Amino acid sequence: MEIEILACVPKEIREILKCGMTGEVIMVNSSGIYLRFEEQIVFLCDITWGLVPIGIAVDGFKKMAKQLCLEEGQSVTFRDNTLIFPKGTVQLQMEEIIPEKECLRQPEKRYIKQAAMEVAALQKERGISMLVEPLVLGKKTNTVIQLNPYCAKAYPYLVKLMNALSHAEGEISYCVDKMLGLGTGLTPSADDVMLGMLYVFRKFPQKYSQSVCSFKENILELCDSHTNQVSSAYLKAIIQGAYFERMEQVWNGLCGMEPLDISKLTQVGSNSGTEMLLGMLVALRICGYDVSA
Repeated sequence: MEIEILACVPKEIREILKCGMTGEVIMVNSSGIYLRFEEQIVFLCDITWGLVPIGIAVDGFKKMAKQLCLEEGQSVTFRDNTLIFPKGTVQLQMEEIIPEKECLRQPEKRYIKQAAMEVAALQKERGISMLVEPLVLGKKTNTVIQLNPYCAKAYPYLVKLMNALSHAEGEISYCVDKMLGLGTGLTPSADDVMLGMLYVFRKFPQKYSQSVCSFKENILELCDSHTNQVSSAYLKAIIQGAYFERMEQVWNGLCGMEPLDISKLTQVGSNSGTEMLLGMLVALRICGYDVSA
C-alpha cells in the first residue's frame, strides 16, 4: 500500500533524515506516533497541530495510521522523502514552511495577566500549572502547594531558579538537576515548564545572556540522563531553535499581534501545554514583566 500525503517537515528534521536511514516505531498514542532514527526522535502527528519542534505534521493522519496499522516496535526506513513501514509506505509531499519571524512588538502586561488568570481559572488538579498563582500572580502558596506532591516539590526549585536566572547566581545547575524529569506523563511537568521558559528566552537574546546560557547548557548536559527520550528531544529542539507553531501563536497574542487564545497551548496533552504556558509566563516575569501587583 502506498499513501501520498501532504506533510510539513521542519528544516531541522529534513537535515537529520538521510536517505536509507532506518529506525523504529517507539510509541503510538492518541496524539500521534513517535519514531526513532538513530538518536533522533520524530513525531508524526496531524497537520491540525501545526508545526511542532520534532514533528512531521501530515494531512489525514488518523486515516494514514489506520491504513498502515502502525504499532510499537515496527521498523521504518526513510528513503526519497518516503517513510517505509512493514504494511505500506508514506510518500511525503513536502510543503514550504514559513520560518519564525522576528517579533517587532513586546509583550503587554495586560495580556500576560490575562493569560495567567485564564491558566489559574482552569483549576487543574494534576500537574503543576496552578503554580501560576504564586509564581506569576503573586498569590499565597498554601492551597496550591498542597494540591499535589508535584506542586510541592516543584515550587521551591522554581523559586530558586527564577532568582538564579534573574541575578546570574550559581544555583541554576542545582535547580535544573532537581527539576528535569519531575512530574508524570510523556513529557514531565517541570520539563514542560522549562521548555516554555526556553522559548521566551529566545525572544530576548540580549537579556540575562550569561544566566540563560548556563540554563541551556545545564539542560543539554543533563536531559538525556534525567528525563525520558521524548521530553529530552523536545528540550534539545527548542534550545537549537526549532519552531513551535502553537507556542508562537500564544506569543503573538501576548504581544497583541493577534487575539490571545491560550487554548492554542492548553489543548496540547492533558497538562503539557498548560505547563508550557506557565513556563512562558514565568520567563516573562524573570525578564521584567511583573503582573503580580
